Amino acid sequence: YGGDEFVVLMPETEKKVVEIVAARIAESLQKTKLKLEQSLLALEVTVGSASCPEDGVTAEALLQVADTSLYRLKAIKAQSGRDTDQGQRTSLPSA
Repeated sequence: YGGDEFVVLMPETEKKVVEIVAARIAESLQKTKLKLEQSLLALEVTVGSASCPEDGVTAEALLQVADTSLYRLKAIKAQSGRDTDQGQRTSLPSA
């Protein structure tokens, strides 16, 4: 299974507020279960972020910093065993 990436822009927003919003989005998505055949799939969420002007002033620079942050966090999750398929599927009762 592959992943999708989404961008959330929050102009003129304090970093602490961005962190709170990102945590709420992640929590909400992680509570979502998707049905695939007879299994429920849990969503895994990793958030990378960047701030202007600290991390860059162009869209390209900010996206690069956020993307690098995202993949660094994914690597940490994978090393700790949190980003595995183990425990992510729950069988559904037969209809």
